[in-house]
Amino acid sequence: MKNELTKNLGLRILSLLIAICVWIVIVSIDDPQVSATFRDIPVTTVNEKVITTINQVYTILEGNSVDITVTGKQSIVDKIRKSDLKAEADLSNLSKTNAVEIVPSCSKYSEENIDLTLGRTKMMKVSLENKKSSKFQIEIHQIGEADSNYYISEKLASPNIVEVEGPESVINKIAELVVEVNVNGRVASFTNLSIPKVYDNNGDLIDSSNLEFSAHEISVSVTLEKTKEVSLIINPVGNAKPGYENTAFLYEPKKVRVAGSEEALAGVSYISINYDISGRFENFEDNVAIADDIRAAGVIPIDENQTVAISAKFQKLTNQEVSIPIDDIQVLHGDDELEYEFNTRAINALVQGKTDEVRSIQSADLEPYIDVDGYKAGTHLFQVMFKDVEGYEVLSKPTVNVTVRKIEKNS
Repeated sequence: MKNELTKNLGLRILSLLIAICVWIVIVSIDDPQVSATFRDIPVTTVNEKVITTINQVYTILEGNSVDITVTGKQSIVDKIRKSDLKAEADLSNLSKTNAVEIVPSCSKYSEENIDLTLGRTKMMKVSLENKKSSKFQIEIHQIGEADSNYYISEKLASPNIVEVEGPESVINKIAELVVEVNVNGRVASFTNLSIPKVYDNNGDLIDSSNLEFSAHEISVSVTLEKTKEVSLIINPVGNAKPGYENTAFLYEPKKVRVAGSEEALAGVSYISINYDISGRFENFEDNVAIADDIRAAGVIPIDENQTVAISAKFQKLTNQEVSIPIDDIQVLHGDDELEYEFNTRAINALVQGKTDEVRSIQSADLEPYIDVDGYKAGTHLFQVMFKDVEGYEVLSKPTVNVTVRKIEKNS
């Protein structure tokens, strides 16, 4: 029996080995070793408190993402997806050169089943610097224009001040904190949420991936008002310098567009503004801001820098003495029982006006008169009055001596 078991033992062992080899070959052919490379796997950092607890922050210079090659049986590798892989950098192991090894792993299979190798990037390199925080007022940048019949009267951000924390070098570059709001074609007030962006002094966008904001979203409220075109009236008030006359007063525009509630717009058909020319005598041009005057009318100026252009001209007046014959002087409110005899034979009136007009003035044009209402018999001094005529003015106040007598009736 023993001889039967040991008979051809070497041949049997060789046969067994050949069978094993054949099995391995068959298995290898049926489920071979393969490799697959997954690119741009994001690297996760852990134990960041090692840096933040000493009031520092880090910026990743190299190693944000890596390529991972998976090697293993085809039946296993084929089942692996990019989402099954991760790469991790433990900042507690940061070297003196601020570098740390990146460790790949697979959530679906252990290292016994697969082999994971990194591509060219195997280390994460970071820079360390002091942490800084600053507060910035939110600036609202408008995109587009509202409907032409509407005006944006107000844009409000809430919160309007945000604290930003991050690397000192980055915080020092921030010039403004901006939220954008698109108003294109809008016809009604609205509120939107917007993510803040940071810009430097050159207007370039700053990468905010390593910054922390006290508010990650900003509520932006935009108020729209209806608009209306109304007449603009500029009134010259006051008198020019004595001896001068304002001969022309022009202004532009004659209409302005304003905004407001329907009730406010319904109550305004024109904007009237006074412009003082008191004491002026030289021709001039002026640009006057009128936004406050528009607001005083109860509506909103479309243009905060709205101005009106004014042009005014003045002319020096001429003085002319006009002889007034006594016979030209009318007696008003005389008593039928009294008679009035002028003791003064002639007077002169000093008249001021435009040269071409005043030179041709006659006594009759002035319509001189005295008012004797209430005067009794006797000799009296009366001031000669003149009719108000546009274009010239009587500067003098001449007087006449008049004897008033009772009319004697014939018996």
